[in-house]
Amino acid sequence: CERCQTDHSFLIRAVLPLQSLARLNMAVQKSKLLVSVVSPVYNNARHLSDLTREITSSLAGFNTEIILVDDGSPDHSWQVIRELAKHRQPRLKVRGVRLSRNFGQHAAIFAGLKHARGSYVFVLDADLQDNPAFMRAMLDKALEGFDIVHARRTRQRMNFRRLVTKLVYRLLTLSSEIRLHATMGNFKLLSRRALDTALRFAGPQPLFELMVDRAGYRAASMDVERRNRPVDVSAYNLRDSLRYIGNLLVTYSSLLFRLFLFGGLLLIPVGLIGMGCGLYWSAVPYLVVAAALFNAGLILLCAAIVGLYVRAQQMSTRGAPAFVVEEEV
Repeated sequence: CERCQTDHSFLIRAVLPLQSLARLNMAVQKSKLLVSVVSPVYNNARHLSDLTREITSSLAGFNTEIILVDDGSPDHSWQVIRELAKHRQPRLKVRGVRLSRNFGQHAAIFAGLKHARGSYVFVLDADLQDNPAFMRAMLDKALEGFDIVHARRTRQRMNFRRLVTKLVYRLLTLSSEIRLHATMGNFKLLSRRALDTALRFAGPQPLFELMVDRAGYRAASMDVERRNRPVDVSAYNLRDSLRYIGNLLVTYSSLLFRLFLFGGLLLIPVGLIGMGCGLYWSAVPYLVVAAALFNAGLILLCAAIVGLYVRAQQMSTRGAPAFVVEEEV
């Protein structure tokens, strides 16, 4: 009827201004947000200007602070950071943090996160492999209600280096408390509450993946294209990679102690059986070898028990919270 059509048109005219007002409020809220971008820097002097330019372009319309953490770079990265910090823009501020020496990538990330003041905080590498063009889409995803947004690398052609990386990540994941993903790196976005919680899980040797994993909260992933490194020399050489893996195994894994335990439980009965056979046949050489195996088994078993006990004490004194409350009603 004519009256229903009139009422219907009235409702449309009433709802449209409300939708426009909601979009306006959303735009105002976005314009007031402070977005922090943390990037660890090591021998990346030639890339820093392009990095800041691409970040600024991707986050246009947001108040942005870029925190560049110089992790003891032997090149002139710090001089470039100082020059970038001098140029102020209305919605952009570049801040520099210089560490006294090379503490490692994750320690540099931790230092940058401690200085971040934004409502949302990005972490990405400074070698231009992490593409800042995806930051806007990741931020829009977070504004939908996600506290953590992971940048998931699209499938790349497999080569020997990537195969070894995948196998190492698989080993570390199975043998430690860290869930490492070969397709996910440090390129992530965290809300303020997720960041504050993640910082509480830093421990004496911060590991960014573990901090984010322990923080929990609602997380999403986005496929991103990882670019080739402009310079074919990685910041991680073989020595640094082996040291990194060793630190992970010692700090976050009980794999070595479990191997000791397995070896001890295997050698002790073998040694006992061997000593019994040696006594039965009066074979002195077999008896000596069996006794040595039995003694080695006891040593490995005692080392495993002591190691697992020390690790349990280490875990209990890290100061990490027993639980994290996401929401209360």
